[in-house]
Amino acid sequence: AFWYLMGYQIGGPFYMGLCSWIKEKAGGRKLYCLSRDGYNLTRVMKKFGMDHCIYLYASRRALLLPAIDRLGEKELALLPPYSCGQTVGEVLDYLNLEGITDADLIRQGFSADTDVIRTKGDIARIKKVYVEKESEILKQCAKERMNLERYFRSEGLFGREALFFDS
Repeated sequence: AFWYLMGYQIGGPFYMGLCSWIKEKAGGRKLYCLSRDGYNLTRVMKKFGMDHCIYLYASRRALLLPAIDRLGEKELALLPPYSCGQTVGEVLDYLNLEGITDADLIRQGFSADTDVIRTKGDIARIKKVYVEKESEILKQCAKERMNLERYFRSEGLFGREALFFDS
């Protein structure tokens, strides 16, 4: 009963209102929904008669790294960790950064990539690792940008107006 009521009383009305609003704002333009959260939305939008709603196999992360072509203060703020609780290794895996070694982490006071990020100071120390390894990070960002461009071309995204949605 809980899940039925969750869908019927909460999820259903939420999706109906959201889809109605999106359809109005899209005004007939193509809408691309990002991975995971966009899956159900794309399916519901098609029921609203919005056949130009397309599911992309690209997450928020897939758009984050390609957008970085320098490593200034603004770009560092965009990079994880965003909060405490993850290990250093989980953050580096998320970014697919292989060029950062244990020695790089130790220089910033971590004992290993298994250290848990517990404080804002830990977050700041990871950002210092990023600054030290700027060329590695920018190389990964360029690689991600090339892959995303290739994918977007295959989806016919270039040369037209498109809206993106990510919840």
